[in-house]
Amino acid sequence: MQTWQGYTHAGVVSLSVWFCRETIFEALQRWNGRAPSDGLLLGFCIVLMGLACVPIVALHFSHVLIKRRTWLDDS
Repeated sequence: MQTWQGYTHAGVVSLSVWFCRETIFEALQRWNGRAPSDGLLLGFCIVLMGLACVPIVALHFSHVLIKRRTWLDDS
């Protein structure tokens, strides 16, 4: 995978999480029992985007130095 394809893939994942924010809002509301604050909703979206991009980084960006220094490296 080319570098630009990986960044595009990460962008699509982030955009899809952003478009699903209403569903995330409803899930947090059901789990918490009341409407979540804007900060909690934004923080949850950021965490979800980060977690969704972990496989992309692990599979397609093994040559990047910061990836080698993190727990994502298998070797």
